[in-house]
Amino acid sequence: MRDGSSHSAPTLVADTRDATGESPLWCPDRAGLVWTDIPGRRLHHLDPVRGAVRTWRSDAAVGSLAQAADGGFVAAVEHGFARLHLGDGDSATLESIAPVLAHDAALRFNDGRCDRQGRFWASSMAWEPDSRHPAGTLWRLDRGEARAMLGGLVIGNGLAWSPDGRTMYLSESDGEKAGVRAFDFDPDEGVPHGGRPFIDFRGSGGRPDGAAIDTDGCYWIAVADAGLVQRYTPAGVLDLSIALPVSQPTMPAFGGPDLRTLYVASLRPPDTPLHLPDGGVFAIDVAHQGLPEPLYRP
Repeated sequence: MRDGSSHSAPTLVADTRDATGESPLWCPDRAGLVWTDIPGRRLHHLDPVRGAVRTWRSDAAVGSLAQAADGGFVAAVEHGFARLHLGDGDSATLESIAPVLAHDAALRFNDGRCDRQGRFWASSMAWEPDSRHPAGTLWRLDRGEARAMLGGLVIGNGLAWSPDGRTMYLSESDGEKAGVRAFDFDPDEGVPHGGRPFIDFRGSGGRPDGAAIDTDGCYWIAVADAGLVQRYTPAGVLDLSIALPVSQPTMPAFGGPDLRTLYVASLRPPDTPLHLPDGGVFAIDVAHQGLPEPLYRP
């Protein structure tokens, strides 16, 4: 950061050219960032000190992931929930927990993360989403048991919880419904209630994708189509907008030793010219601090 600005210019730190880079996750025990390329069936790890990227192949498309308290990861994959292990070889290992989508090959899992109590949540969606037929559902995985919590989603995204865990945010990336809702959340029962409009993106030229929360309780959202990451206050007021050198950012995540580096994954449209960095991961030094991601409680 220079000249008193609140953030640095975005820097390309991983030129992985992912078809759909998603779910960036800072892992303190690995001192690096882990994320997935959903249709590419790949997982990556970035060592930001050395600038080195390691890649694993997966037998299934991984939509999102979180670290587990007993080691490894929990993941939402195309057929359901699974344990994920990134070992010494070049292939990831998946062990099914709850194959809740195994009955319908037209569906897969997408965005997900843990709430403050260590329950893993993820949204399912159609491989070919149709706003006329919202086939997506928000699921909760709690101690190995999966439960459908909220239906009627086209492209569920932007899951995040306020610092006190009493507000849950959920975005809808479908262009006709583009927006973010805020739910009252019962931390003990793990149940969202209500669902009020928080941000309306319809007609803005952008669609809300993945999100992150900072220590002030502000909501950082990747704005697909518009090439932006934006920060909104808990009152839903736009506070900061950062332009990226790609049009399709997918999700931000706070990382680094002090959680003041904002990493942003992106997707690469099929017709992207070879010299452009779309599908890579970018890093932005910001004045705001993120919250550590909770571990999944098996």
